[in-house]
Amino acid sequence: SFLMLNLFVAVIMDNFDYLTRDSSILGAHHLDEFVRIWAEYDPNATGKIHYTEMYDMLKNMDPPLGFGNKCPNRLAYKKLIRMNMPLDAEGKVGFTTTLFALIRENLNIKMRTADEMDQADYELRHTISHIWPLQAKKLLDLLVPHKDELNAGKLTVGKIYAGLLILESWRNTKFGQIESDLPKPSPSTRSWTWPPWIRRAVPGPAR
Repeated sequence: SFLMLNLFVAVIMDNFDYLTRDSSILGAHHLDEFVRIWAEYDPNATGKIHYTEMYDMLKNMDPPLGFGNKCPNRLAYKKLIRMNMPLDAEGKVGFTTTLFALIRENLNIKMRTADEMDQADYELRHTISHIWPLQAKKLLDLLVPHKDELNAGKLTVGKIYAGLLILESWRNTKFGQIESDLPKPSPSTRSWTWPPWIRRAVPGPAR
């Protein structure tokens, strides 16, 4: 339940109290706002929304928990690459995993370079298990997904937005601008297409 998650998050934040001395950084009222806005995208309370809806949600949610509508796309992409939540077969992210990834990103809890994140995740899982051992058994894989859900062969938010960041960088180059001016092939001449739920997030000729 959300109440249990709220209590669990509060305990974790208390154990990182040096990061939360100023309640404006992140507090319970921010968690309430997250729940309220999430419900607008998930009216049936399934606990999951499509990752493109998640992006819109975070752009429409003010900092510190959201990105805000003034956040440049490139910066938002970089944040999502670090958050790196796993996706299900329909391209959806989970409520608990997304919320804790935001908390972790905004409070800089065990956030390191990409090649050190597996170790950072391992340390954070150990810390959470030590803080609240009984509840951690139920929530640990949602709070800090196991590396098997994030590594090769698994599609994640981080991989999607890394691709979009590369695409945007390419379009800003001289060669990308030249390509955008070229005639577009008709659908019948294309030998490959992206899955529909990825295609929705990729504007322009990359489809």
